[in-house]
Amino acid sequence: MKLLLIQPPVADFYQTTMRTLPVGLLYLAASLRSNGISVEILDCQATEEKRVIETPAEFAYLKPFYRPGNLSPFKLYGHYRHYGLWWDDIRARIRARPCVLPRLSKKSILPNP
Repeated sequence: MKLLLIQPPVADFYQTTMRTLPVGLLYLAASLRSNGISVEILDCQATEEKRVIETPAEFAYLKPFYRPGNLSPFKLYGHYRHYGLWWDDIRARIRARPCVLPRLSKKSILPNP
């Protein structure tokens, strides 16, 4: 049996290196491997890919503060973005692996095709 652990992409106004490190998955993978389970990690944030996406309704009140094009050194971030692999690429990578049990690291579900 081969287990696929997935660090999903993140959607937010900004990205930090603390979010990109799948430390919990690495600990889990090490424990599973020490118990004879074959594990692979798909880190969907290990890329420079990012896309501007629609700001969710629950963050609409922030739009006056997050203005695109603000060049001030004191500016906040200008766009809500998807950081990491896009969903189609994630699906393709999952399908290309001979893993039995794909699991995500956060409360997240791949959108339906």
